[in-house]
Amino acid sequence: MEKYEKPVPASRLDAIMDAFALATYRLENSPALMAVRRGFSALMPVLIIGSFSLMMLNLPFPGWERFLSAAASGLAREVLVFMNKASMGFISAYLTITISYHYSALLKPKDPYLQGLSMVAAFSCFAALIEFYSVKSGASVNTSLFSSTGVFNAMLSAILGTRLFHLFYDSSFYSKNPRLYSDGADASIRSMVPALVPYGLCLFVFVMGTMTGHALFGVADFNDLAKKILLWIFNRAGDASPSNADCVFYIILLDLLWFFGIHGGNILAPVKEDLFRHASSNPHIFGSSSSIDVFAFIGGSGAALCLVAALLLFSRSKANKRLSLSALPFCLFNINEFIIFALPVIFNPFMLLPFVAAPVLMFMTAVLLNGAGFLPTPFLDTHWTTPVLFGGFYITQDLRGLLSQVIIIAVGTGVYAPFVLLQNAVMARREELVLQDLVLLLKKSEASGEPTAFLTRPDECGALARRMALELKNNLKAGGAVVLHYQAQVDENGAVIGAEALLRWRYNDRPVYAPLVVAIAVEEHIFDDLTRRIAEQSLRCALEMRSALKRPLKTSFNIKFYQLASPEFVEWIISAAGECGAGGYICLEITEDSAVINSKTLRENMALLRGAGISLAIDDFGMGATSIKYLKDGGFKYVKIDGDLVKDIPANKSSKEIVKSIVALGQAMGFDVIAEYVENETIRGHLLEIGVTCLQGYLYSPAVPFPEFIEFALSSPEPAPLPGPSLEAKEYEPPPMPPKFFQL
Repeated sequence: MEKYEKPVPASRLDAIMDAFALATYRLENSPALMAVRRGFSALMPVLIIGSFSLMMLNLPFPGWERFLSAAASGLAREVLVFMNKASMGFISAYLTITISYHYSALLKPKDPYLQGLSMVAAFSCFAALIEFYSVKSGASVNTSLFSSTGVFNAMLSAILGTRLFHLFYDSSFYSKNPRLYSDGADASIRSMVPALVPYGLCLFVFVMGTMTGHALFGVADFNDLAKKILLWIFNRAGDASPSNADCVFYIILLDLLWFFGIHGGNILAPVKEDLFRHASSNPHIFGSSSSIDVFAFIGGSGAALCLVAALLLFSRSKANKRLSLSALPFCLFNINEFIIFALPVIFNPFMLLPFVAAPVLMFMTAVLLNGAGFLPTPFLDTHWTTPVLFGGFYITQDLRGLLSQVIIIAVGTGVYAPFVLLQNAVMARREELVLQDLVLLLKKSEASGEPTAFLTRPDECGALARRMALELKNNLKAGGAVVLHYQAQVDENGAVIGAEALLRWRYNDRPVYAPLVVAIAVEEHIFDDLTRRIAEQSLRCALEMRSALKRPLKTSFNIKFYQLASPEFVEWIISAAGECGAGGYICLEITEDSAVINSKTLRENMALLRGAGISLAIDDFGMGATSIKYLKDGGFKYVKIDGDLVKDIPANKSSKEIVKSIVALGQAMGFDVIAEYVENETIRGHLLEIGVTCLQGYLYSPAVPFPEFIEFALSSPEPAPLPGPSLEAKEYEPPPMPPKFFQL
């Protein structure tokens, strides 16, 4: 039985970091934001293909457009156009579906039927927005709203539509009384009836809300509302001459819109046209459409190339580095949709400030370089996909334009760097929080008796559990990273008479609660591999203990009941113990929370183990589900009393009586009783009074590495001599060990 102790912050700074990590963890793991993030991630193939086709269509090389139009009689260009339209051209439609899917899964796990209905309801709400906008604008269906222009509409429809549908579905009369309708109908028809009213109400509420917004503000959707507000903010006369401050304001607004999922470029297109109409006539303004694209929006809005560079240089996340490498080719051509949607930048609390500040500071740096006479004033325009560095040279026709871009990229990367480093620190803290949540979930599962299901959870706990399972599997294949510590078992005089091998595994250089490792290994179906690794190391250390202490010492480790019932596993453990000559002092502890298997094979396997000198013990006896009938055949040599019973003895007379009855049963049936969780002298005194003489717990020693255990055992009193010849007369030399035992 492992003891779990919640980590305590080491300093005030650690406590502040923990509080910030907890706040961002709770924020980002709210069902709505989690669904948005996963909805974007699910569209990774769409983003890659869409970005690639867009880049190929807009390469700013001389003659490229003519080449595409001529290649295969224009077929090449037509294919790229269709690929782009079918991917990025419908990104908002796809996003509505994926966000709704994940949001529904978080609201109602393990209900795929409801997830399907939720996606239909959410997409209907999204379609209603598009149709309403088209009707009010007096045009046919505006297909641009299916593209990245409609991302905000998609997020709103997915979250609000799904939530409304679940709300109406849960309160539906039909869903609460499924037997009151269509008893004779087909099953598929019966399943549709409960969704009829919730779907209609969801769509009705959404349409009424849209119509109310139009009546109050004269807008058809939220993009329309944002456009009206921004045009009102600028509200400049036709002949007004812009300033550098206007350019900065334009940059801030555009990036803020992108951060909240609104296509800033499309929304601010009228502002951009008005803002830069007379820029060339003002000698005091550096800003122009091309100069902002080349010196502020390097890599796209938010200076996406600088974000990619900062992630590649400073991020500790392998996933972020791989994502950045994938986004780099697109950012070199100023295509930022991939990194913005895939990371995602949208609603990412770590990215808000640098996403807005980096382009502003980069633009101001360009203005300063221009004012200092180093950067020539741009006088040419260029296509927005002009590659980075080449664009600076082209619009200034001077190498100093290229060098200025290098300097400005360094400035932008420097703006992002501290936020990436902060994210590293906070994510490490948050991983600890998720680990704690996983432990709490495990303890709840143990208390309720329900099986764990970490790997199928749709939340952050499930994501971490899956990463841990993959890492553990790789560790086992590589033959390392599984370490054992040993906790002493002592007699009434404090002499070491045994040791329990306890698993120690680290994930990202962080210790993981051993029962959690076991639970994940069982769920991932790699527990047999883990047990064999533990067994090999325990057998080796059992030999080394006997050699160092000059006496035999029982070494135990845990297995599951199903392994005890497996002829293959039992044959392997007997063979391995026999090969290294450690069979006589190995004990297999079977956890009592394992599923009880009553079979002839199980009894035969137990007899084979006893014949090989391998002892058996029941772990956590007294509080689990194992039947006492397994004791009647004398198959178990040891019974370990449940730790909760032991800790409860001083304060609970009933617990003490239960332990006393187990001791009496052991005396009558010939098995020894071991008490763990002996943490103070009071518990020890009660146990000795009852007759328990084999003790294990922090009062004597925690689980420690093997060399420390040997040191502790050598410093403890000598146990009472056992019958048989002494090992003192002859130096003990263990037999040669097979090579596989040195692969640990």
